[in-house]
Amino acid sequence: MHQAPFIIAAGLIFWSWQTGYWLVGLPTALLLEGSRFTSARWVLDKRDFNRIVDISVLLFLATTLYLVTSERSFEAFNTVLIWLPASALLLLAAQKFSTIGRIPLTSLFFSLRLLESGRKNTFSNRLIDLTLPYFGICLLAASGANQRTFWFYPALVALIAWGLWFQRSLRFHKGTWVGMVLIASLAGYGVMSGFLAGQAQIQSIVLEWFENYRDNRADPYRSRTALGYVGTLKQSDDILFRVEPEFPATSPILLRDASYNLFTKGIWFAEQAGFKRLEADADATTWQFSIQRDKARHLIISAQTNAHGDGLLAMPRGAFRLEGLPAAEVERNGLGAVKVENGPPLISYRVSFNEDYSTDAPPGDLDTYVPPSHEKLIDTLATKLDLSSASPVTAIQRVAEYFDQGFTYSLTQGERESDTSPLAHFLETEKSGHCEYYATATVLLLRQAGIPTRYATGYSAQEYSWLDDAYLVRKRHGHAWALAYVDGRWNNIDNTPSVWRALEENSSSSMQPFSDFFSFLKHRWQRWRWSENQEGDSVAYLILLLIPLILLLAWRLSKKRHQKTLVTEPVMVLASKPHPGSDSPFYAIIDRLNREGHVRAPGESASDWLKRIEPFRQVNPETRTELPFLLELHYRYRFDPIGITAQQKSQLESGARKWLEGN
Repeated sequence: MHQAPFIIAAGLIFWSWQTGYWLVGLPTALLLEGSRFTSARWVLDKRDFNRIVDISVLLFLATTLYLVTSERSFEAFNTVLIWLPASALLLLAAQKFSTIGRIPLTSLFFSLRLLESGRKNTFSNRLIDLTLPYFGICLLAASGANQRTFWFYPALVALIAWGLWFQRSLRFHKGTWVGMVLIASLAGYGVMSGFLAGQAQIQSIVLEWFENYRDNRADPYRSRTALGYVGTLKQSDDILFRVEPEFPATSPILLRDASYNLFTKGIWFAEQAGFKRLEADADATTWQFSIQRDKARHLIISAQTNAHGDGLLAMPRGAFRLEGLPAAEVERNGLGAVKVENGPPLISYRVSFNEDYSTDAPPGDLDTYVPPSHEKLIDTLATKLDLSSASPVTAIQRVAEYFDQGFTYSLTQGERESDTSPLAHFLETEKSGHCEYYATATVLLLRQAGIPTRYATGYSAQEYSWLDDAYLVRKRHGHAWALAYVDGRWNNIDNTPSVWRALEENSSSSMQPFSDFFSFLKHRWQRWRWSENQEGDSVAYLILLLIPLILLLAWRLSKKRHQKTLVTEPVMVLASKPHPGSDSPFYAIIDRLNREGHVRAPGESASDWLKRIEPFRQVNPETRTELPFLLELHYRYRFDPIGITAQQKSQLESGARKWLEGN
């Protein structure tokens, strides 16, 4: 079966065109297609091919692991797809520059190697040609970097047609074949257009899935609560970030990522809370958004950004300075939310804060607003607690005492009457709920008492890990509380029963220690990968680690090349009855070619074998045309029941002798 000439070069040029990596694609194409113009070959046995396959797989796995742990997941898998031709380069080069021009099938599969060692492998002598599979890999990788130009699909069709032209059946007319290819191409274009119509929606769903898998940070403009959810809320052990306090932490640390000032229909909104860009200091990693405070305390927080390098930053109350945060932009709104844009996948920043000062915007009209749908409920309870006549400090204390008496914490909610709001059901009937109920009720009660109050969401840093030497913040540590403006600053008011922390801890999975260990390893790797000193050198370090493997393989191949004409394997010959034609002089020619390293592949006809090796031998022009004639006489002497005449046998003997003397 003939293959399209220079098919590998065509695939690599197409890949370079789509990816823009011409400095990689063109040299690779010249290397692989250069095997057509040189007779230099390595004599490789199965053990050599096994080593080459193992090193190729190791390089692929190392590259994949490096990308997945260094980049965002979606981008990493796309990068792995784009660089598939480079991953398979070593393997195809071994095929192109080996004497057999094929790859043993057993070398590609470890399971077949085990069967071969047990002498039960029927594939031990099977060889495969990776030229067309590699061509397909180039096309697949190019599609991963598709620039969405008009010429992509026509070029793709032309390349596939070029590869199939030499594989077509000769029973059909060329025009018929071309027509069928055009019909298939037009049908394929129609199907592709249909898929593209839904691609944006599918990609959005996939990206959202990745975001939900990696992070569940708040929306700075809206917080959809679980008020009214019937059943048990599911919690996750996934670690979101790590907190290292530079002071003795004696109680859980509340870290806010957003706050809201308008409540309606079970959703908290942030109104009049536009973000303003902060200006970085000269080092481009320090961001100051309030004046310097005395007696400041410090936290180091390590967290992952989302698939676009964006994310809300978890901050303690009274934060005024960020250090060690490399990002294109950092923005902050008046409600205290801070977001980063175009940052690295892992950010590790140092927060300076003083809780005695407030850096959020002062109260507005919305901070005392109680929605009409809940005004009667809240007013009745506020009157019962006599909040209107109490001072702000006393009112806050009375609300806290109210929730301490008869209220419990629970992630499970029962059924309620259809005409009863979730908050009314919580306050009047159930008297049990999670943090969102307590925070919402606290905000509305304090507002009814005339105290400006906001709804805050974030996390409680409460679980210390000796392995990380830091506090681990998981998804199930997500929390909500109130922010009350008293004595000229915003204060954290958390009325959720403190038992919630112990209940959350008891709900952890039995597999948590194992997942924590792997999370620790991944975090350490990413921290090194994206640290300030290593960011520019990590790729170089990875290459340095791979150099010994490449040098070892090169040394092995160079030894094999020197052994090309020096080593012959002993062959065990079993006594058997001579078959007709076993004394054919042509066997001496076959033996000569084998000793030169031109081994005939199993299942390959002698005529195809001679055509394949002809470009790689220095052939005497006087004997170039004699081999096909001698092969024909050999076949007739070997297989024809009539045999050959004495004169023809004499021609075979003299022709073989002349060929051996001339070559």
